[in-house]
Amino acid sequence: MDRGLITGAASGIGAALAERLTANGMRLALLDRVPAQAPGAVVRVADVRDAAAVTAAVDQMAAELGGLDVAFVNAGIGNMGPAHLMDAQAAEDNLEINLLGAWRTTRAVLPHLIASRGHLLLNASLSAVIPAPGLAAYSASKAGVEALGRAIRPELAHRGVTVGLTYYGFLATPLVNEVLGNDAYKAVREIPVTIAQMPCYCHCDRSFGHKSLYSCFQDEHASHCAVCVNEALLAFKLEKEGKSAPEIREQIMETFGN
Repeated sequence: MDRGLITGAASGIGAALAERLTANGMRLALLDRVPAQAPGAVVRVADVRDAAAVTAAVDQMAAELGGLDVAFVNAGIGNMGPAHLMDAQAAEDNLEINLLGAWRTTRAVLPHLIASRGHLLLNASLSAVIPAPGLAAYSASKAGVEALGRAIRPELAHRGVTVGLTYYGFLATPLVNEVLGNDAYKAVREIPVTIAQMPCYCHCDRSFGHKSLYSCFQDEHASHCAVCVNEALLAFKLEKEGKSAPEIREQIMETFGN
């Protein structure tokens, strides 16, 4: 297999994989909402929310490469927040891009993979099997991706196409760094007194023995914990709305407490 396609190829996992594969001599087709880069790669810009644009881009790149042997369906986003509090559009964007985007891309690449008896790889994420508080919409989207992969695997077996799934956790990618760190640490810096009055309900806290949400953010683990991050973001939001520390604490306990 020497002809591959990667979506979400402009950054993170997709960009790292593209770099490694081109170094190993694979000819690549790269697709993202912004131009991706890799030596010798065929590149197209398309949004996975647009089925016609994705199909056209895939067909064009496959023609330039003379076919496709493998496709990594990887494009995705990671909007997060408690289900009853997060912005409705942000939640639906998870489903639109992560799940329906994977569906559209899969439909676009399958004729080429059937022709080559190739391999389809879908990025399901660890959240598909271990959904976390604060990641309900994201986890649902990725569980759908897993179901898609498992369902089409036997459908395609007799055509010689194999189907795999990846279950990455929190890797050091731009998506993770942005979603699980920057805004939460900003909140802690801006309202440290309020944050220090909040309990922490993350599982990490039970291991580290923290006494408050503020103490969680003194350790690096908080930037990788959806519960810590969501508590801090909710506290920040409520304070900006004029809520008092006791009112914020009550809301934190109601939202995250067992």
